[in-house]
Amino acid sequence: MEMTTVTQSTFLFVCLTDVWGGIEKNVAIRIRELARRGHDVHLIMLAGTFEEQFSVHPGVTLWRLPRRYSNLNPALYLHFVRIIRAVRPTGMFAALKDDWWISSVCAAALGIPNRLLYLGIQRKIRNNLKYRMIFRWFQARLITNSTEVKNAVIKSNRWLTEENSTVIYNGFDADQDQSPGSGLDWRRRLGLPDDAWVIGCAGRLSRQKGFDLIPDLLARLPANTHVLLAGEGAEASALDAQFQSCGVADRVHRLGHLDDMKPFYESLQCFVLLSRNEGMANVLNEALCYGLPIVSTRVPGSAELLGDGDFGLLANVEDVAAVASQVGRIMDGDWQCDPAKQRERIAKHFSLPLMVRRLEAEMTHQAPARPQTVTPL
Repeated sequence: MEMTTVTQSTFLFVCLTDVWGGIEKNVAIRIRELARRGHDVHLIMLAGTFEEQFSVHPGVTLWRLPRRYSNLNPALYLHFVRIIRAVRPTGMFAALKDDWWISSVCAAALGIPNRLLYLGIQRKIRNNLKYRMIFRWFQARLITNSTEVKNAVIKSNRWLTEENSTVIYNGFDADQDQSPGSGLDWRRRLGLPDDAWVIGCAGRLSRQKGFDLIPDLLARLPANTHVLLAGEGAEASALDAQFQSCGVADRVHRLGHLDDMKPFYESLQCFVLLSRNEGMANVLNEALCYGLPIVSTRVPGSAELLGDGDFGLLANVEDVAAVASQVGRIMDGDWQCDPAKQRERIAKHFSLPLMVRRLEAEMTHQAPARPQTVTPL
């Protein structure tokens, strides 16, 4: 989606990651869209990790650190000072909590005016000297991807307030289901029977995402129910062994990492989020864009995104019986989604242009009114 070019600024992002997940994907989207807006965008990353994913626009310059250094290692500060002096950004954005300290210290020391720290999942921020320095002395601002996460961290930390924290929802293209895909038909490729009822799950393969609950879920659903599971991660082997031992390996189809998610979503009759913790799950936004019925656990951000049940069904975390009951309602036709209203909700409150404009304003110190909140349509 093309957007009108604006006055150019220089932005520096920090994402020292060796694991690809929702936060890293959103960094790639942010730097791409800001570069499309005509800004000079830079990213500090780890050498040898996700070069292709972060090389998303010719206007993005990559700065590579040879390894992740301890915050006590002077070499880390030397690298950051050298890069910041070369770039001289208007705004600096640290995507991971592990990068908050080094980004805040160096940005403040070198006079970078807009110092943004991102929190994409609900985590407690301790009331200690480190965070007092970050948010009071170095005057960093916290960006979260849901109001629920923002309110939780403000409640738990005295240095965070409504004045130095704000919400910028992750942005999505409500019309992405109209874009061309690879043409892959997952149901046909996997040889699923014609009467198969297909649920989708997606994300990094970790305990946080709750994929270990899939066997219990399938045990409560009809025998023709199948799960397409997209994603990779450290728990892949353990999950494969669990699916095999529980006798559901022929009904859980692990697809690995997918560059093109369009055929995945188009193969589903329902999308299920089983997560134990989130900030606001990207895959829920994507499923809404594709007009899919959704069942989600009540993790941070889900009720906010789904209008407290108006745009998708909710169940408590780890309550597999409740998840299965909600899926059953969709199977039986007792609850139906309205794809047009789902896409309208994304376009109005969670669109890509809206995210970019709000981020752009924060990074150039032209912040709009806060906080950003959404109520059911």
